[in-house]
Amino acid sequence: MKKGIIIGLVCAGAALVLATAGVCVTVAMNTPVMRLTKGTTKLLAELGSLGEETDKRMGFESIRNIDTKENYKTTFKFDISDIGGMEDIVLGLDGSVLYDNTNRKMSEEFSISASYYELLSFKMTADDAQVYIDIPRLYDGSIVFQSENIGKQLNNSIYKQYLDMDIDDDLSFDIFGNGAVESTSLKDYMKEITSLVKEAEIEKTGESISVSVGEKEVSCKGYSITLKKDNVNQLLQKYYEENKSEENTSGENVSEKEKAAVENDIKLLVYMDRKNNIKQIQTEENVKLSGNVEEVSTAFRFSGENNAFESVKGKLGVVAEGENLELTFDYAVKEKDNIYSQLLQFKAGTDITDLAALDCSISWNPEKKSFDMDVDMNVEEENYKADMKGSIETETNDKVVLYLDDCILYADDTKIANLDGKYTMEPLQEEIEIPSGKTYPVFEFTETDLMTFVLECYEKVQDYVDMMNGYSIY
Repeated sequence: MKKGIIIGLVCAGAALVLATAGVCVTVAMNTPVMRLTKGTTKLLAELGSLGEETDKRMGFESIRNIDTKENYKTTFKFDISDIGGMEDIVLGLDGSVLYDNTNRKMSEEFSISASYYELLSFKMTADDAQVYIDIPRLYDGSIVFQSENIGKQLNNSIYKQYLDMDIDDDLSFDIFGNGAVESTSLKDYMKEITSLVKEAEIEKTGESISVSVGEKEVSCKGYSITLKKDNVNQLLQKYYEENKSEENTSGENVSEKEKAAVENDIKLLVYMDRKNNIKQIQTEENVKLSGNVEEVSTAFRFSGENNAFESVKGKLGVVAEGENLELTFDYAVKEKDNIYSQLLQFKAGTDITDLAALDCSISWNPEKKSFDMDVDMNVEEENYKADMKGSIETETNDKVVLYLDDCILYADDTKIANLDGKYTMEPLQEEIEIPSGKTYPVFEFTETDLMTFVLECYEKVQDYVDMMNGYSIY
């Protein structure tokens, strides 16, 4: 056989092998498992990137840069005016939070004033061991107690006899946790969620739906997916473990009883277009849970053009303590003429009554770094509205100032007040001072100590009342 023919046959054979391999890869990549894996990855990636460009233009990245640092300071100052029935009075709300994780110190302060005269102030200071609470209008000095094992301190104190509930001895107020805590989000679990899909039982349903995306109708094929309960519970357990520090830092501990765990495999219906974009997810049957919530059902439709989450409709059904609760929402993001708009509609109700409804719209102007926000909320038979205008100042990455230039509050279409002020976030520069004056170790009080303290507070309040009798806020 001629050498050229041999080479030709080899090349043809190689081409056939490559073509066959290509077909096999294409088929393999087009299996339900691979399609859903790619669809899940894309959906989570779009969730993470939603609004990134607008965040950059508005300066929201500066807020995140400060928030993730260990040491920071926030301050706020708001004035409430034109109050119904008290038009000549201006109520002031002032406060600050200083957090120094490096030196394990923290300080929070809050005060209320009327016509710029302070009515009441509260301050909490803490280090790695003690918490100090100062309320100057009630007493001189600081109430003090240990931040760890508050439950044990309370159970061993004179107050135990007045409690109608059991308090765990290990209840603590872990202010600093294990360093700076970054909030976890869904995108932090992309790898685990993708693995969950790969290990699921997946098959085609043979059904299709049509989803409106912009001005187009997109056909989507259905897939049935069964997530194994053990795999889901492992993911939930990881979430609880990784969020322990965050829960402790906020002073809130989720008890074992409150932690949800699924009691059956989760069966979902997922609909994707031909480009592996997930457009709809819904539970095929209710998910049974242990804990306070008994059952859950969900349905979500994603119809954004550039990002799936630019338009989302959803429904969540919950069965708890024998009562059925349904939550629905409709969220949309639009950008036109360099104005970025967000719209949210939310409703909550039971089989018997509507509980709450919320309509919220926000328009962001990146060029002026300003915003305009309208909120309309119904709670049972009450209606509340707020019209807000403001701006954000981010001249450097070290300081962010949010100005609330004008906010009008309404109740049942009647104006009740105006609100304006500002909120500032920046890196901490000053040192936090721990109180060194008189202290009241309240968990070590005897009955006599408690009575003496109560009488001291009464005298301080009486002196304050006598002083206010000669003062007019008008």
